Amino acid sequence: MSAGAARSFDDPRRLRALLGLELDWDGHRWQVVDILPEGPTVVLQATDGAREIQANQHGEAVRRVPRRREVPARDADGGPHPDLLALLAAAGLLGPDTR
Repeated sequence: MSAGAARSFDDPRRLRALLGLELDWDGHRWQVVDILPEGPTVVLQATDGAREIQANQHGEAVRRVPRRREVPARDADGGPHPDLLALLAAAGLLGPDTR
């Protein structure tokens, strides 16, 4: 992957194009539901019925909600995060040779 292509993955405006995208990844069916500008971070929500327990502000379990996962755009060294690259490849947005 070129340095320019890698840098585009941390642009929240470009990442917003992923909103609504549905894909099979990491053993679940996911939908991109948000892009957090901090990081930036891609927020996924399971659409296959996978649920988790949500706690209130006191740590008490209150309800089951669709599973969510946050995928950072950058790794600790500033390069594209491997999970983001795997997610994009699963969505067909990257070829296998760019991972």
